[in-house]
Amino acid sequence: MESASSRPVLTSLASIAFSLAVVFLFLAVRGIWPFGGRFLEYMDNGQLVYPTLKYYASALMSGAFDGAFFYDVNGGAGIRVSPTLPHQLLIPSTWIAVAMGDSFLLKDMVWVMLADVACICVTASWFLRRVFPSLPVCWTVLLTAGYAVGGFFQTKYGFMQFLDHAAMFPLFALGLYRLVNGGRGWLYAAGLFLLATSLYSAFMAVVTGWLFAWAFTLPLKGTRERRVRLARVFWYTAAVTLATCYYWLPMAEMSRDSMRSLFMTPPTFFELSWPFDPPKFLERLYACLPGMSFAALAAVYLACGKKASPAPDRGRRLFILLLAASVLPAFVEPIHRAAHLWSYVDFPVRFGFIPNLAVMSFCAWILSGGRLPGPAGRPWGWGWSLGLPIAAFFFSLFVLKMTAADLAVRLLPLLFFACAWLCWRHVEGKRLAWSIASVMMLGLPIGAAAFWKQGEEEKASVQAFNAEWLARGMKGYSGLLRVKDRDRLMVENADCLGPVPGIGNFRHTTSIGHFRFLKNLGYRDEFTRTYGQGGTLFSDLLLGHGFVLASRPMEGMECVLSREGMYLYRLPGARWGLVVPQGALGLRLDGNADVFSNLNALHAALCPSAEGPLYEAVTVRTEMSGPFYRAGIPEYPGAVYGFPQTDTAELRVNGCAVPVMAEAQKTSGGTSRTYNGVLELKRAAVAGETVVEGRMLRTVETPLLAAAACTPEQDVPVLGKEQDKYGMEAKGSGGHVEVALNAGEGEALMVPVVYDRGWRARRNGMEAPVEKVGELMAVRLLKGQNRVVFDYYPPLLKGSLLFSSGAAALFLLYAWWARRHPESTLRRIVLACGYRLFQCCAAVVLAAVYMGSIVLFIVQSVL
Repeated sequence: MESASSRPVLTSLASIAFSLAVVFLFLAVRGIWPFGGRFLEYMDNGQLVYPTLKYYASALMSGAFDGAFFYDVNGGAGIRVSPTLPHQLLIPSTWIAVAMGDSFLLKDMVWVMLADVACICVTASWFLRRVFPSLPVCWTVLLTAGYAVGGFFQTKYGFMQFLDHAAMFPLFALGLYRLVNGGRGWLYAAGLFLLATSLYSAFMAVVTGWLFAWAFTLPLKGTRERRVRLARVFWYTAAVTLATCYYWLPMAEMSRDSMRSLFMTPPTFFELSWPFDPPKFLERLYACLPGMSFAALAAVYLACGKKASPAPDRGRRLFILLLAASVLPAFVEPIHRAAHLWSYVDFPVRFGFIPNLAVMSFCAWILSGGRLPGPAGRPWGWGWSLGLPIAAFFFSLFVLKMTAADLAVRLLPLLFFACAWLCWRHVEGKRLAWSIASVMMLGLPIGAAAFWKQGEEEKASVQAFNAEWLARGMKGYSGLLRVKDRDRLMVENADCLGPVPGIGNFRHTTSIGHFRFLKNLGYRDEFTRTYGQGGTLFSDLLLGHGFVLASRPMEGMECVLSREGMYLYRLPGARWGLVVPQGALGLRLDGNADVFSNLNALHAALCPSAEGPLYEAVTVRTEMSGPFYRAGIPEYPGAVYGFPQTDTAELRVNGCAVPVMAEAQKTSGGTSRTYNGVLELKRAAVAGETVVEGRMLRTVETPLLAAAACTPEQDVPVLGKEQDKYGMEAKGSGGHVEVALNAGEGEALMVPVVYDRGWRARRNGMEAPVEKVGELMAVRLLKGQNRVVFDYYPPLLKGSLLFSSGAAALFLLYAWWARRHPESTLRRIVLACGYRLFQCCAAVVLAAVYMGSIVLFIVQSVL
């Protein structure tokens, strides 16, 4: 049978044709035809709808569409392509149905998905042809198609946000195989560089790659050759990592998800119970090895048929190790999610490509006779491992706007890398040197300060760290939308929803007036799914004040804060910063109190002249039977709001079913609706008792809170309404904010920036303490003219700069000294630790993957 390596074009085309045929057949069975069907369906596991909405948002902002949409990560997402359409698309929590009528964007998504499948076939077949040159064409086609179709199903029907990584992993694997075999490392560097668009994918690739390098070179244990090969893997990985820091992270801001997760609240015990739910657990195991059943059966059959002449133990042990290492995160991922180390959606989906590739390689190894090509010595390739980070650094100088501090912070890691490289080159035999370990230890403070600095600045200066603001129309506040990852979209103007009957009379939670006071109050991080607590009550202060976070400006918008592709714009008439009473300083909300109590506390602190509270508690008579409850709200004059404390299904108000939001918009004349399980009763209890019934999806002691609005909606105080008298002028860039204003007696300046201990403030040229109002930072003002300047530096940054600069100087002295004293005792000690360093690095990385999350979770829970 002809080998695939002799027919590369035929093999690739056959793989593409076979894979696309399987995908088209599946879509046809589902009633989906990519060339002109009405609906395209995607599985939804929590966040996959978010990029779809971003596509629609960009279309709305550019004027390509005239429509509106809403987003709810738990209840689903709905997209209204045009206000003139008679229906609102309903998206349940388990499926996403996206209209494919006149939307060219969604058609592009289909073709991107199919193009990803074709690219997977090209890269996977290239990998198999080069690593297993004797593999026949038919088996190569089947294995390649199995890997491509498996990735398609694994990403819940080929969602484009993830599927492209399935095409990158074979490039990385082929480059790693060639590098460990003594070949050039450009393909390894390119594959890892592309995977670095996702820290999850790159991290798991490095973990598995280092395990492969360690296991593959075991026959050379104790030799100089093995140390050189492992050193090459280490240096290429370090070079690509440094280049990634200079290029991908600052420009594409890919580190935001992983960095922000470390600042989230610790999980509840309930979150740790779901991994032991058998269906959920099996679902994550399935995510590791989808689409490979036929190839796996063939491998088992052939392996059992070769008992008389078993394959070499080295290869069998190698693949068993790779499979175990790649599948093990499926068991550890729930703890990762609990400790907020990884995205609970991205991580299990993306690391599943690695075991798919390992299974495909294992099958190909058996089908090719259990043979792997032997090592072949090649040049070192110093240009790639040293030139890549240097080129990325100088490229970033032209692309990014850097201050002097940014330049120094980013230059030092490059200097460390170059110094360590020189030290390594001066060591006899080109072995790993103690200098590499020193780079990791001494360069850690500056590395952390350099590349966490930006994330901290974004977290502090953009205030809603994981928010994406979108604007349409920009006519005052009309059309201002908000999409927030793992949260809900708030619509300040009901006109955004179009002429839908029955929805114009309802607002979110506290109505439009309360919205402008402080929006989204009472919601905490969606991980904990607990409401009425004070975790992020201040995170979204700016909605009612005309600020928008976007990637490009609109007409009439002023850029007031920018940082590498993220811009905070101010609409005409909007203000940055609020003058509040000094009595509000130090305000801390009660995490155990309900949302209405916290609203009253905020109202009293920020508006001391107001008469009485905003809300008054209403007694709810509750009867519970298992997950079902029946709550009676007595008659009360005025607006009453019901606030469930858990997700609720099968809601009924006075015997009438209350459907999800999209359905509720179709029903006219209703007096209540739900939004992500939150029941809003506009005037629920005006005429007699209102009975609310439902089934709790998560059992709590108090399923429903209710409160009456003591202040009419039109009389709710709006922060910033009387701020004109202060003559405030503000401007900001990155971690630098300047505010000038006139203040009276006993007043303070509160800016919409989340407090962090890296912030420092100067008032009229003198150091001033930075205080807190909730989670936002504030500074006391003096009577008269005030000029307040805020500057941000991560904690210990200046000390780290000095320490790292001294360490770099010591590196240069060491390189000079080692070259002049080749027979010294210290040099012999340095040479002796070369190979062990690679093992130490691999152990540290594995510990971070498999043990770090557990330790972090325990620490978070205790503290």
